[in-house]
Amino acid sequence: MFDFIRDIIMSIIPIVFSGLSAYLLAKQKTNNEEKKKTQDELQAFKLGMMILMRKELRSEHDRLMKKGKVTAFELEQYMQIDAAYTGAGGNTINHELMEDVKSLDIRG
Repeated sequence: MFDFIRDIIMSIIPIVFSGLSAYLLAKQKTNNEEKKKTQDELQAFKLGMMILMRKELRSEHDRLMKKGKVTAFELEQYMQIDAAYTGAGGNTINHELMEDVKSLDIRG
């Protein structure tokens, strides 16, 4: 009797482990796909933010250059946006713009 039960259990164990293995592999694949999707969305968000920061830096540069002066607050804001843009992986073209803005008379 015990041999019969043992034989049944021994034949069921591989089936259970095979099913469990298949489930875990499918779950891992789903997790990898979700992780990739999240990474893609994050990269798209980062790119969008960089585009907006670059646009803001250029617009603010043009405005300040026309104005011919900069307040301490405007300079600080400009520097913060530039630091965020550079920190996010932005190119160095804005360093030239930064030098222009820093060369303006600081008023107020």
